Amino acid sequence: MDGAERGVDGAETRRLVDAERGEIVGIATSFAQEAGRVVAEALERAVEQLAVERPDWYAGLGEHGRAAFRGAMASAIARSAAAVAEHLREPDLWLAPTVRVADVPPDPDPRLDALGNRVWLAMSRSATPLDPLLVEFGLEPTDVPDPGGGHFGLQPRSARELDPTSRLSRPWSRYLTSWGRYSGLLRFMAREDPPAEREADPRRGP
Repeated sequence: MDGAERGVDGAETRRLVDAERGEIVGIATSFAQEAGRVVAEALERAVEQLAVERPDWYAGLGEHGRAAFRGAMASAIARSAAAVAEHLREPDLWLAPTVRVADVPPDPDPRLDALGNRVWLAMSRSATPLDPLLVEFGLEPTDVPDPGGGHFGLQPRSARELDPTSRLSRPWSRYLTSWGRYSGLLRFMAREDPPAEREADPRRGP
């Protein structure tokens, strides 16, 4: 293949990479919007379960205290879910999807709730901002934090617990399909292009 042919092929591959990156960013936006609602609902269930598991504490708050608790938690949950959704819109989370680092970003685990997936880590930490309020209302935090960083066991521990109706399954599957094409193109370019012609940060694409 002469230089002109290689240049045409390289330009076409870059065009495909850009198109696939745009597809991933679009999927991320849709996922984030739905994930915000899913996270809020999961935290609401977790707080309700907390009240059931600690009836003496909850009853001891009194009528006005319980109303204040519910109002404060509703506001905190809404803020946390919005922050998670905003974080999930960040392209870097999807273009470098795991905590592992390599010249070409490693593939995400197909299981959404794998601990190495940065998308899952973002959602699993959603309960951490509720800790100060729970302490304010008289609960004692555990000495050892939960995997998501909180101290009251409110973090979702699996995708089923977070999303029992599987609303995130379809966008996650779409992402995995798009990621497969995107990472394949990156690996092809890593083999075909001289290193000096590639950008230094593979997360942002060639």
